[in-house]
Amino acid sequence: MAWTKIEGLKELQKEIDEKNDAKTFRIWFQDGSSEPSTWGGQNIITSVEELRKLADQYDFDVDEVLNNGETEMLEDGVVIGGVVTND
Repeated sequence: MAWTKIEGLKELQKEIDEKNDAKTFRIWFQDGSSEPSTWGGQNIITSVEELRKLADQYDFDVDEVLNNGETEMLEDGVVIGGVVTND
């Protein structure tokens, strides 16, 4: 059976997630607020699955975090926060 593009993308996403699953990430906000759903409310993200959920919630580019180690969250062209990889 031939793979569809969607199946291929899902497989690639799974490989990227597995490669990055040992990493932790930190989400930050310009106003210093915290995200209560993160580990102990400390803005530490402990899995790629959690990172993807927060990316949907806060509209940041999860692939940029996974590939480049960081991304910014923008509102009307102004940086309001971001996500970085903890090494």
